[in-house]
Amino acid sequence: MFVRNDNVRAGSSLPVADFIYDRKWIMRSTLFLAVAVVWIMLLIVFLLPFDPIVTIVMGAALVVFFIVVGMSPFWTEHSIEENEIVLRQGWHFSVRIPLENVKAINFIEDAPKDRSLFISQTRGMLNITASKRDLISLRLRRPQRIASVFWRKADEIVFDVADREGFRQAFEKALIATHASPVRAFLY
Repeated sequence: MFVRNDNVRAGSSLPVADFIYDRKWIMRSTLFLAVAVVWIMLLIVFLLPFDPIVTIVMGAALVVFFIVVGMSPFWTEHSIEENEIVLRQGWHFSVRIPLENVKAINFIEDAPKDRSLFISQTRGMLNITASKRDLISLRLRRPQRIASVFWRKADEIVFDVADREGFRQAFEKALIATHASPVRAFLY
């Protein structure tokens, strides 16, 4: 689903466009992670000699881990800003792609095998997918290093949005507003 955010950033004439990605797969993963966290806490309490400080510290660490990895994907979305595309998956992953570095953008139907966050070293392809549908592929003019995946380079990024057509329209509007280099048209 396309979410229009009419907030205009300082020094910008273009409103920010936010795009929600499919959260069904993330919901299942978060439920599994919650069960795993509860089991680990039970193991700590019942198998280790009881030390309240160790139990509290380990419990707090597990809760922080659960919030960052399990819950934060529900609070983030992808966005198109004035001169860049920002892709996020939770608080633990974010990448900013300048519009002038986008060579081609395509709608794709063939889903990558891996969902979630994965980078293929041999192909230079980064997957930021929570679904196997509504996928978009960005091919970059030059490989970009991505800090969230240990500074590895990617020259193609695959991600999903709930509203591909809304993303296409916002992307074209951003290209026009920033006078960026032409990008190869969307392929359907």
